[in-house]
Amino acid sequence: MYMPWVPCTPCASAIIDAGIKKLIGHKEMIMKTPERWWASTNNAINLLAKCGVKTFMYDGKIGGVKSLFNGSEWEP
Repeated sequence: MYMPWVPCTPCASAIIDAGIKKLIGHKEMIMKTPERWWASTNNAINLLAKCGVKTFMYDGKIGGVKSLFNGSEWEP
């Protein structure tokens, strides 16, 4: 599964329940995650690992994609 950020705990549970075995996020977007989400995203990463879901953080340019995040436009 490709997603621009790290999932929260409820989303991680849904990913696990769906049987997804690999999650790829974008490192730059993850670094932009507001502190208010850190506890949930850290818990989610631990839960995914415990359940055998491999996580990878892509650290490159994608181009041609725009995302609205935390009130600002971001182009990976």
